[in-house]
Amino acid sequence: LIFFRNVYYADSLNDEIGVATLDGKYQKALISEGLVNPRALALDLQNRHLYYTDWHRENPIIGRVDMDGKNNRVFLNDDIHLPNGANPRDLKLSCIGLDGQNRRVVYASLQYPFGLTHNNEAKFYWTDWKDNRIHSVGIYGDGYASFPISLGGSGKVYGILAVPKQCTGPQTACSVNNGGCPHLCLPGQEGVRCECPSNVAVKGC
Repeated sequence: LIFFRNVYYADSLNDEIGVATLDGKYQKALISEGLVNPRALALDLQNRHLYYTDWHRENPIIGRVDMDGKNNRVFLNDDIHLPNGANPRDLKLSCIGLDGQNRRVVYASLQYPFGLTHNNEAKFYWTDWKDNRIHSVGIYGDGYASFPISLGGSGKVYGILAVPKQCTGPQTACSVNNGGCPHLCLPGQEGVRCECPSNVAVKGC
């Protein structure tokens, strides 16, 4: 996920969630403890939150952390199983408010959903490993549709992303000249912070 000239990533090999500059020169782990199998990521740009899923076999969760790595916490751990972009074991697509309230089922007739995205809060789109199709439905469960896709490689489609016509979003001090930071500029709840990378040794860090 790209924002403020940074790439946010989940590393299931090292069990961490991190951030890097677009050129990959500087990297830093935002969460390096307590994760078992981190997978999907989603950014809430307005509130500067990063949501993530953890495929913990015994205690799967959806977590939330500020985009600068502060205030990591469990957002949802009730009645979910191996959450990815969607929920393959429960075979249903659900949504919940950013305050953790008003959880509801959007669509229940799923086979083996995997990747999930939305388009301007009007439709959900997801991939399915069983029928190799892309499916869509309105945010209130209306207007279901699906279509086949040409597959290569393993024959399974993992992630999916709906891209808006205009990619405009909240601006911060990081948006101009990297916020004056020599390495990583990270937006958070109290403005932006200059951070030292963890992958290379640099002066002043």
